[in-house]
Amino acid sequence: MPLPEGFEALTLASGQWAPGCAPPVPVPTTVADLLELHGETVAGCRTLDVLAEADDSDLPDFLDCAVIEGFALALVADRARTAP
Repeated sequence: MPLPEGFEALTLASGQWAPGCAPPVPVPTTVADLLELHGETVAGCRTLDVLAEADDSDLPDFLDCAVIEGFALALVADRARTAP
């Protein structure tokens, strides 16, 4: 079935995602999902510690590795600055 004018398919005939497209982010994201995705430590910090500092509404953003790494680095730096 042809698409209406002005619309593009998100998938190719092969069933693969078209270039520049990605599957939708599953929501809600759970802490268990993020631990499975990133492992127990990220950027030198326990993943659980990072997630404990985050708001539940932030969890979908942490599917992006760069976001969770940035948050972890900031947490490690903050701990180093406030250490006795």
